Amino acid sequence: MNSRHLLIFSAGTFFAVLFAFSLAAQEPNGLTVKATTVEPRKTAAYEFSFRAAEDILPGARFEIVLPPQCITAYLKMATSVSMLGGLAARAANDTVYVQRSGLGNAVSAGDSVDIRIAAIINPAEMNYDYTFILDHISSSASRTRYSSVAIIQKR
Repeated sequence: MNSRHLLIFSAGTFFAVLFAFSLAAQEPNGLTVKATTVEPRKTAAYEFSFRAAEDILPGARFEIVLPPQCITAYLKMATSVSMLGGLAARAANDTVYVQRSGLGNAVSAGDSVDIRIAAIINPAEMNYDYTFILDHISSSASRTRYSSVAIIQKR
């Protein structure tokens, strides 16, 4: 094997290991955040999606912590396609509290889940990595945390 083949083999091995590491570093229940508009200081609906790490029962609740640059004072509603039965929402400072109504079916662990909230005022600067945290609080008060650090994407 000449040095050219060794270099190609080494580069290929390096990228294969790097790719495998990047897959291992991704959380299977990572949070994705999208907004209906990504214009600064505009009102948007935010969609949070994740893969449930545990069953989500009809009485579950969620705490969604938004970056302090987002304004939650105009929150109007929460909805979900994956969790039927209705949601109630209220905001306090940078946190939106979402409660399932107790109606509808449980969402099984491993299933995709979405929560949409409106109306949130976008930050003044949109090309910045923001941290979003979503906690699922079960009826036994255990918490499962999903988080995302990213630039807000358009839905």
